[in-house]
Amino acid sequence: MTRTRAVGAVAGLALLTAVTAPLWLAELPFFGIRQVELSGARFLDPEQVLVVLEFDEEESLFSNLSEAELRLEAMPGVVEARVGRKLPATVTVDIVEEIPIALASGPDGFVVLDSRARVLPYDPVGAQIDLPIVARPDDRLVRTLARIRNAHSDLYSRIDAIRFGDDESLVLEFPDHVVVLSVDASVVVFQRVAAVQRHLVEKTGRISGELDARYSNWIIVRSAES
Repeated sequence: MTRTRAVGAVAGLALLTAVTAPLWLAELPFFGIRQVELSGARFLDPEQVLVVLEFDEEESLFSNLSEAELRLEAMPGVVEARVGRKLPATVTVDIVEEIPIALASGPDGFVVLDSRARVLPYDPVGAQIDLPIVARPDDRLVRTLARIRNAHSDLYSRIDAIRFGDDESLVLEFPDHVVVLSVDASVVVFQRVAAVQRHLVEKTGRISGELDARYSNWIIVRSAES
């Protein structure tokens, strides 16, 4: 056999093995799934993920894992999922979760909301989720929080709650003061609010009362005593 034919034969054998191996390897008990390695699940309950995977005791590592991916990606709270194999008996699962934005009162305590005010299957106590509280699951309130989070994460992290004020304004509640915004407040307004807060703390050591940021190019500071 010439060298060219030998190389071709080896390549053909390798291709045949790659195509047919899962068909017969799937029948071997040695390759039964015995472990699942989960990453990326910071807020989801790992037990919930295992239930959605639907692996039974006789499931093979070489079964169709793409179906498991589809089931995971249909799970509330999951943006993307990747399911892979690690020989001889481990399934790897990598999840990208929906970002939690706010907490709201539910029938049995607080529920977690995403940026569209949809309830996420996260346990705020078990996952130790500390987020601003919305007066109700209104998408305008939650969407504003999401925009603040994207524009100025430090400002967002200090917000205790958000609610509607008079004339459909928005009120951000901080530990020692409130900030009043228009419903359509821009990223520039968020940045100005953070700058004024920083200035007041540096100048007086504290903030109290109200910052009214509803006016173009102005933020009115009303002290608690006024």
